[in-house]
Amino acid sequence: MGRPKKFDPVVAVDQAMEVFWGQGYGATTPQQLAERLHIGKGSMYHAFGGKRQLYDLALRRYLDMRVQSVGAILESPGPAKEVLRRALRYMVEADFESPDRRGCFATNSAVEFGRIDQEVTDRVLELFGRTEAAFRALI
Repeated sequence: MGRPKKFDPVVAVDQAMEVFWGQGYGATTPQQLAERLHIGKGSMYHAFGGKRQLYDLALRRYLDMRVQSVGAILESPGPAKEVLRRALRYMVEADFESPDRRGCFATNSAVEFGRIDQEVTDRVLELFGRTEAAFRALI
């Protein structure tokens, strides 16, 4: 029987998302991830499979969070013009609120992987499509 996990996988994915979002996939080392997650590299590989699998989980988490937060704003009460203004303002401010102004993790992923990885491209396009559908529903 293996030892019980001493970390929360959801929190670990959130922490990995912060690292990848700030540095990008290519500039992030497994050692940096393990240090940020406060686990050994072996535990990280055992729990998540590897750097790329952890990146995929982090990107999926970001996309789900973004769709939920923008969707909640677009479904809020009020005149459509004001709701649209709140949603657009949120989208800009959320991606530039940190001191390093790292931009949109989805867009950053599309730029880094867009020409070489169809899976990442498809995932980002899905986010954009879901967001567009939410805007269309409001309008």
